[in-house]
Parts: sequence; C-alpha cells; structure tokens
Amino acid sequence: MTAAFSQPSVKAFLMWGFWEGAHWIPRGAMMRRDWSLKPNGEVYKDLVFKRWWTNTDGKTGPQGAFATRGFLGDYEIEVKAGGKSKAVRASLPKEGAKVECVLE
Repeated sequence: MTAAFSQPSVKAFLMWGFWEGAHWIPRGAMMRRDWSLKPNGEVYKDLVFKRWWTNTDGKTGPQGAFATRGFLGDYEIEVKAGGKSKAVRASLPKEGAKVECVLE
C-alpha cells in the first residue's frame, strides 16, 4: 500500500472485502466476525488515519502567514485568533496551493 500511495497516478485503493463474515478469503479480512480489527486492519488504520493523514497546528509569523507540508487531497482549515475562528475548505493539488483566510 505504501508503494502505491506514494505513486501520484494512484487515485484509490479497491478492497474486495474487509469483514471476515463476508470475505471470499476470510483469513484475508481486516476485521473478525465480531468486528474487532485483525493485525492487518490495525496496520491499515495506522497508515490511513495517522501516517498518511495531515493534522497540523501552528502559528503565523510576523507577516501573518503559516506554511506546512501536507498530503494531496481536500482539507478543512481552521484559523483562530483573538477569540474569533473561521474554517475554510481547500484542496491541495500536486502543484501546491496557497489558501487565504481572513478573520473579520
């Protein structure tokens, strides 16, 4: 999965089944019949929701800008200052992006 994820032309993963109770090869499922995660399910969860997930906090510099690296995809960005907050949605394409969020 890591090799495929790092390839820019890969857009998605297709899983033929994930639950032991309905998988054509039950031992290949990520979840047991009681819905608990098997070791391969734990690895999937760690990769997708931790290692490949951009979750960043930071502060702006003197110019009011903040920069970070992120994985390609869609984001919800929340900005807070002086008791105010604002959320904006943005996409990060392979060529990069700048997002402006003004608190009023």
